[in-house]
Amino acid sequence: MPTATADFGIDVFAKYKPIPLDPSNPKLSEEQKSDLLNNIAVLRDTIVYFTSSGAARGVSGHTGGPYDTIPEVCILESFFHHSADKYLPVVYDESGHRVATQYLLSALHGHIPFEHLLHYREANSKLPGHPELGLTPGIQFSSGRLGHLWSFVNGVALAHPGKTLFMLGSDGSQQEGDDAEAARMAVAQNLNVKLLLDDNDVTIAGHPSEYLKGYSLVSTLKGHGMTVFEAPGEDIEKLYATVCEAVTHNGPAAVIVKRKMAPGIKGLEGSTHAHDVIPAKNAIEYLEERGYNEAAAKIKAITPNSLPYLYSGSSKEVFANRVIFGEAVVSVLEKLSKEEAKGRVLVIDSDLEGSTGLSVIHKKRPEVFMSSGIMERGNFSAAAGFGSVKGKVGIFSTFSAFCEMIISEITMARLNFANVICHFSHSGVDDMADNTCHFGLNTFFADNGLIDGDTTRLYFPADANQMRATVAKVFWDQGIRLIISTRSKTPLILKEGSTEPFHGEGYEFIPGKDEFIREGKVGYVIAYGEMVYRALDAVDRLRSDGVDVGLVNKSTLNVVDEDAFRIYGTSPFVLVVESLNQKTGLGSKMGSWFLERGLTPKYKYIGTSKEGCGGLSEQIFHQGLDPQSVIKAKQKAVNHASYPRAIFAQPPFLFILFSATTDTQQYMMWLLDTTSLALSAFFDNNTPHYAILSHTWGPEEVLFQDIRGPHERILDRAGYKKIKECCAKALEAGFKYVWIDTCCIDKTNSAELSEAINSMFRWYQNSTTCYAYLADVTPNDSPFGMSRWFKRGWTLQELIAPTDVLFFDSYWNEIGSRESLRGDIEGVTGVPEQVLVHGFLHGHCIAEIMSWAARRETTRLEDRAYSLLGLFHVSMPLIYGEGEQAFTRLQLEIMKSSTDHSLFAWIIDRTSTRGRSAAPQGVLAISPDDFRNLGGILRSVPTLDTSTYEMTNLGLRITLPCSKAQASDRYILAHLNCKVNLSDDKVVGIWLEKIRGEDGRYVGRFFRVQHDVITHPRESWNRNPKPTSLYIIQPKSSLTQPPWSYGFKTPQNWCLDYSDLCKAGYLLEAYSAGYEDFQASHQKGNRISFVLGEFCGSAWPPSVIFFRHPDRAARVWIAINFYAGSPWAIIDGSLDMKDTPEVILKDYPLDKANKRWEDGNLVEHRLPKTVFEDETLTLTVKRGILSDHVGFMMRIAVLDHNHKKQELVEYHLGPRPEKRMMSLRSCKRGSSIYPPDDPSFGALVKVS
Repeated sequence: MPTATADFGIDVFAKYKPIPLDPSNPKLSEEQKSDLLNNIAVLRDTIVYFTSSGAARGVSGHTGGPYDTIPEVCILESFFHHSADKYLPVVYDESGHRVATQYLLSALHGHIPFEHLLHYREANSKLPGHPELGLTPGIQFSSGRLGHLWSFVNGVALAHPGKTLFMLGSDGSQQEGDDAEAARMAVAQNLNVKLLLDDNDVTIAGHPSEYLKGYSLVSTLKGHGMTVFEAPGEDIEKLYATVCEAVTHNGPAAVIVKRKMAPGIKGLEGSTHAHDVIPAKNAIEYLEERGYNEAAAKIKAITPNSLPYLYSGSSKEVFANRVIFGEAVVSVLEKLSKEEAKGRVLVIDSDLEGSTGLSVIHKKRPEVFMSSGIMERGNFSAAAGFGSVKGKVGIFSTFSAFCEMIISEITMARLNFANVICHFSHSGVDDMADNTCHFGLNTFFADNGLIDGDTTRLYFPADANQMRATVAKVFWDQGIRLIISTRSKTPLILKEGSTEPFHGEGYEFIPGKDEFIREGKVGYVIAYGEMVYRALDAVDRLRSDGVDVGLVNKSTLNVVDEDAFRIYGTSPFVLVVESLNQKTGLGSKMGSWFLERGLTPKYKYIGTSKEGCGGLSEQIFHQGLDPQSVIKAKQKAVNHASYPRAIFAQPPFLFILFSATTDTQQYMMWLLDTTSLALSAFFDNNTPHYAILSHTWGPEEVLFQDIRGPHERILDRAGYKKIKECCAKALEAGFKYVWIDTCCIDKTNSAELSEAINSMFRWYQNSTTCYAYLADVTPNDSPFGMSRWFKRGWTLQELIAPTDVLFFDSYWNEIGSRESLRGDIEGVTGVPEQVLVHGFLHGHCIAEIMSWAARRETTRLEDRAYSLLGLFHVSMPLIYGEGEQAFTRLQLEIMKSSTDHSLFAWIIDRTSTRGRSAAPQGVLAISPDDFRNLGGILRSVPTLDTSTYEMTNLGLRITLPCSKAQASDRYILAHLNCKVNLSDDKVVGIWLEKIRGEDGRYVGRFFRVQHDVITHPRESWNRNPKPTSLYIIQPKSSLTQPPWSYGFKTPQNWCLDYSDLCKAGYLLEAYSAGYEDFQASHQKGNRISFVLGEFCGSAWPPSVIFFRHPDRAARVWIAINFYAGSPWAIIDGSLDMKDTPEVILKDYPLDKANKRWEDGNLVEHRLPKTVFEDETLTLTVKRGILSDHVGFMMRIAVLDHNHKKQELVEYHLGPRPEKRMMSLRSCKRGSSIYPPDDPSFGALVKVS
C-alpha cells in the first residue's frame, strides 16, 4: 500500500522503522542494529536530498552538520519511543544552522509533509535557515545564535526536574563563552542534561585543531566538572553503548562524538565545504548511486528563484562590500612593510573570514592576520586591547547580528581609549536566508557612549567606491569605528543623468559629512548603506516625472552634519529609509535631532519591522523596503503649496509624489513557473514572455497561499489538475511562465487584489497567448457556444484583450482559435468580428461595448463593474459591499475621459421589475443590462460640437440642445450626440422631467423619465431645440433622501381589507389592477391584495376597486397608487348608478397621483354626504410584509359620527399565489362579496 512519502522521491515511511530502545541495555541485538543502521541511512539520504534543493534554488544552507548527527538523533528517537515519560522528547540543538534536523523530525512526526522539505530555505516556505518557534509546525524551540542555547536548556531542565533533556552541539558551538557558564551551572545544580557533541574538527573557516591549538572539548568540559564520554560516531554499537552510559549517569554528561564531517559523501568528507550545503551536482550523483532517480530528477528540475528588478540611478555591475572591506584594508597596508604592518595592525577573525572579507587579508597580508575561532567577545576585546597601545590598530570582524553580543566589550574598549575597527557585515535583512535571528538590525546599540568626548563612529558606505574611500580615510583615526556592510551585493551610485560613478575618481570621503546624491525642493529622502541605491531608484523616477525630490546619503550614521541638516530639515518633508530596526535605527533618532534644532518638516521613518520570511532578496520585499512597494501601499496625501501633492507611504517603503495627470507607476505580477510550479514576481519593465489562462472558477480551486505551500495537500484538487494541464500546454509551447488568476493573486492582500484587478486587462493584453479553458464543453458533445465561459463577466475582457486566444475543451483538446471561431463567437457574444480579429475598440461607442457585457454574470455584484475597467481604460479603487454603486462609479470614471453621449442612451427592459415602473430615473444606468439592446445601434457623432460635462453635488451638469414637450412644460426632450447606426436621418434623445422643491416650485434640476431613448428625424434638431444648461440628478439608493430627490425604492404592494363595507351591505362590484401583471388574491375575509415587487417610483395607472350597495343604489370606489415613496388613495362615490365602472375609469383624470403628492393630501374623501347618513369612511395604512415583499396593509374603516376608530388589523399575505388577474371585463357586477374559495390563492394570516 502506498505511503504518504511514495511520491516524495524517497519513500521514508516505507523504509524508516520506529524502534524502541532501552538505555539501560547498552547492547544492541542484530535486528536492532540492522534497523538502526537502516534508519540512519534513510534519514541521511533524506538530509542530502532536501538540503540540496536549497543549493539548486540558490538559497544555500547546511548539509554536513545535520547529516553527521543523524545517528545520535536516531538513538534519541528510539529512547523516546521506548519510554517517553522519562525524557522531554525534544532534540535541542545549539547549532541552529543544523535546522535540517529539526525539519526532518517535524516531517517524520507528521507535522509537515515530506514534499514540503523540498522548499528548504525558500522564501515564505516557513523553512528558514534557523529554527523559529511558532513559525514552522513541529518546531519546538528557537535556537538563536550559535552556542547560545545550553543555558536556556538548563532553565528548561529546572522546570522539569524529573525529566532527562538532550541537546546537540559541536566543537564549533562549544567555543562560545556562554557554554562555559552553562556548564558550571549544570554541574552545580546536577541537572540531568545530556550533551551529544559532534567533534568533526570542521568549522566555517577551517579546522579548530589548526587555528585554535590546545582547544579540546574533553579537557574544557572536564575542567568545568562535567562527566565526559567519548565515542566514534560511525561505529553504531560503540556510539549506542556510550550514549546509554551517559543517559544512565546521574547528572549532566557529555558524549564527544568523533567523526569526519560528511562521512560517505564523495568530495565533501572531512572538508570545510561540507559545513555548507551540498552542491546540487554532488547530491544528484549521491542520490543516483543509491537508486533515488526520482529524487535526483526533482533536484535537476529546480531552478534558482529571483526577483529581477532594474534599478535606475545605479550601475548594472554589483559588488560585495563585505569583500571590498578586506581589499581596502590590504590597500592601506600596501604602504607598510611586513614588519611595520605586523607591529601596528592586528586583524582577528572569528571563523568568518570568508564571509566578512578578511580572507583577502589572510591571503595577502598573513603577518597581520590571526584566526581565533568562534569567540566574538574575546576576539573583539583582544583587538581592542591591541589597539589601546599608541600607534596600533586592532581590526575585528563578524556578522552585524553579533554586534549585540559585544556591547559590554565595546563599552570597556571605549573606557580604555582603544583604537579598533569593527567590520560588521551581513547588516539588515537582504539575502538573509538564515532569517530573523541573523538579521543585523541593532547596530546603534554600539553607539552607547556619553556625548562628552565620545569618538565612536558608525559608517555605512553606499557602494564599493565609498567603502574603499571610507576605510582609507578612517583607518588611522582614533577611537572605535564601526564599518558596516551587507551580505548582498550593491551597485555603484551614479551621478544624475550619467553613467559616471558618484564616488568616482577624485572622490574623498569626509567623516560626518552627509552627501546630497540628488538635490530637491519638495523634500528629501535620507538613506544609507544598501538602501541608498533602492531609494535612488524611486527618487530618480519621481524626478523624471517632474517631482523635485532630493536624496541624501548619510553614511556617517551617528553624527549630525549641521550644514546639510539645516538644508533638508527646512524642506517640506523628510523620510528616513533604512534596513535597520525601525525601533532603534536612525529614524528613531533623527526626529529628536530636528526638534532640538527647532526644525519641523513633515517627518516619517521606515525600516525593518517584521519577522523574516526566509529566502534571499525576498526579505526586502517582505519588509516593504523595495522601491515599488510604495506604489502598492495605501498612500496618505499631504498637500503643500510648493508641490502638487505628496503621498507618504505607510510602511512599506517610500513615498510617491505625483501630479493629477501623471501615471508612471509600475506594477508587480506573480508568474507561475511551468516546470516547478513556483511563483516569481516581476515588474512591468522586466516581465518575460508568458501564457495566460482564461477560465471559469469551479470547486476546489488552488489559491495563492495553496500554491506556495506544500503541494501534497492540493494534489487531488480539480484546480490543481487544471493548473498542471495549463502549465503542460504552456511548457509544450516553450513558455517558462504562465499566469493563472486563482493562484497568482494574493487575494488576502486587499492592496494586491485591487492592483491586480486594475491591471488585469493589461496583463491579458501583454500575454503572448491566452488559453481559454471551457470546463463544461466535452469533445463532440456540448455546444461550444453554450459554455458557461461566454456568460461570465470577467471573460469578456479575457476574450478581447489578448493578442491570441486558443480554446480548449474539458479534456484540453484544442477547439480552435479566436480568429478561426470568430463567426460563432460573434453570434454568442455580440462582439463584432473585426474586434475579435484585430482587438481594437476604437470606433465602438460606450453603449455598444456595454451591450457586450449585458446578461453576463459575476459572483459579486460589484464585479460586473470591476470586470469592465480595462475595456474602458479606467482605474478605480475596489469597494466590495458597495453593490450597484460600483457601476455608477465606473460610469463616472468613464465620463472623466470621454465625451461619448451614448453613455446616457441606455434603455430599461420593460419586462423587468424596474421597467414596469414609470418611476423617475437617474442619468446613469444601474447595470450593463440597461445597454443590452444597443449593440450595433448607437454611435457617437464626433462631428457635432460636444460641451464638457461633469458630475456635481447637484447632479450631472451638461449643456444639451433641448425641445419642450407639447403637452406640458414639465417635460423636455434632451438631444444626445448620438445617431442610429446605418442611418443619418435620425438622432437620439431622452425625456427629462423638471423637479419641484418642497415649496412646489421648480428647482432647476431634472430626472429622467420614460424607459426608451427617443429617435427622431435629424431635421428636428433645427426645429426648436435650444442649448440648455441642465442638472440631471443621479439617485443614490443606499441613502435615505427626501421624497423630492426621488432616490429611494418604493414598495408597490398592498392589501385592502373591506370587511366594514361588507357589513354595511356593500358588494364587490369590479376592480382594475392598474398594471396588467399585478397579481390579485382573494379569500374569505373580504380582502383583496396586489403584489408586484419592489421597484422605484409609482405604479401607473392607479388600481380602482368598485363596491355597490343594492338597497341604496349607491356606488363607492377606492383608487390606490404610489407616488414618490408613499401610497395615496381617493375614496369616491356616487348615487348615480347609470355610469359603469368602465365609464368612470375612462373619465378619471390620470394626474391625480401627482396632485395628491403635491398637495400633501395622501387620502382624499370625495363621498357625497348622502351616501352614508350616519357614518363616514376612512382608510388606515400600515407597513407590513406581503409575499416576502414590503407592502402596505390598508383597511377601509367605517366611523360613526363620534369618529370612534375601530381596531386596525394588519395582515401578512402567505405563500405567493399563482399569477391570476381579475379585470373589469372578468369581474361581473353584483358578484358575491365572497370570491370563490380557491386553495390556489394565498392565505391571509393575521399579524400580531
